[in-house]
Amino acid sequence: MENSDPRIDAIYEADPLLKLVGPGTITDILKAADKAGLITTGTASERRAA
Repeated sequence: MENSDPRIDAIYEADPLLKLVGPGTITDILKAADKAGLITTGTASERRAA
């Protein structure tokens, strides 16, 4: 299942049961987490170096 947000595909790959939730719900959760500052960008090593 291809989505416009590659994070959704990665989430489905990590836990296929989340396909039962649907991409719209996951998109809403990602948007809320991003707005709350819970999602960071870059690799783990880049975040540690910051």
